[in-house]
Amino acid sequence: MKILHVLWSATFGGIEQIVLDLVQIQNQQNNVEAEIMICKLGGEFQEKFENNGCVLHNIGLSNGRDTRVSPYRKAWKLFKKFDIIHLHQFHPLIANLATKSPAKVLFTEHGNFGFGREIRFSDKINSRFKKIFLNSRVDFISFNSNFTKRTSIELFGLEKTKYDVVYNGISQNHSEENRGQVDPGIYKKIENKFVIGTSSRFAGFKRIDRLIDGFHKCGRFDESVLLLVGDGILIDNLKEQVINLEIENQVIFAGYKENISAYQNVMDLCVFPSEREPFGLVAVEALSLGKPAIIFSDGGGLKEIVSPVEPKDVVDNIDELSQRLAYYFENRSEILNHVDARKTRAAFFNIEKMEKEFQMIYQSLM
Repeated sequence: MKILHVLWSATFGGIEQIVLDLVQIQNQQNNVEAEIMICKLGGEFQEKFENNGCVLHNIGLSNGRDTRVSPYRKAWKLFKKFDIIHLHQFHPLIANLATKSPAKVLFTEHGNFGFGREIRFSDKINSRFKKIFLNSRVDFISFNSNFTKRTSIELFGLEKTKYDVVYNGISQNHSEENRGQVDPGIYKKIENKFVIGTSSRFAGFKRIDRLIDGFHKCGRFDESVLLLVGDGILIDNLKEQVINLEIENQVIFAGYKENISAYQNVMDLCVFPSEREPFGLVAVEALSLGKPAIIFSDGGGLKEIVSPVEPKDVVDNIDELSQRLAYYFENRSEILNHVDARKTRAAFFNIEKMEKEFQMIYQSLM
């Protein structure tokens, strides 16, 4: 069975990492040959794909409005060589070409609904094309969470299309390989402190502002620090928020770090304050390290990950977040008491399980 995974670009991100891990384990099966196609030129993840033995095809679109014939001709020739085309992002022309090929088409909705940013006119047009595609052209849709499924049904209907939830999985090897070391300068600032932290893009729906406010209200400043790992368009706003709250000495902006497990491992508490998060792989990674993962009740897919193992770590508002932070600060034995339960929950979301579920879907389409 020949499978082609289609990504928009090789820019570093959660979807790209999941596809890399999935392709690697698929190619360990005797009856599967999986390759990757990227649409847009460039991206720091391209080298990582190639270094991990993935066959990578780049059709060379310059942007989403590129109307040159040659990239689409490359895609068409490529599509005709595969049994399954597994789309992970939506581009109208690429999706249309895939459905006209002899291959069966599976689309994974990763939940890029545009929450937390202004919806542009081009987004509305793209959404109309996507609704037609999902309702009448695609052979199967998978969702990374029940939240993503419910949201997609609300937006697109999906009355006749076959679909199912396939949770994202993490690779234990990937987690171990990327453990690495914390930057010495940062480690010196957090040494002997109670570390509350997160790892995230600093974008609208990630709601890092809620974490900063909750940390401020908790008020345990003599012994605790807030470690914010990541970067994004809202970083200046968040730094201004920290200054206005006068907690600059207690908040560390670590920047983007590839070895995220190293930073999660030095956190006593991990907090993921997103609103309407499609899934939340970082929460699985935190649980796999035995760390508490505190989330909000409007956290979307995050709630599906955390609530079965520790419902008290699901808070409704900033006041409840500050109270939960204070509880762990004062009852640190609770962190160690539930390590095994957290790791067991994280093990449910593994890449091997994800691969088997997709294999069953592929076979049902053949």
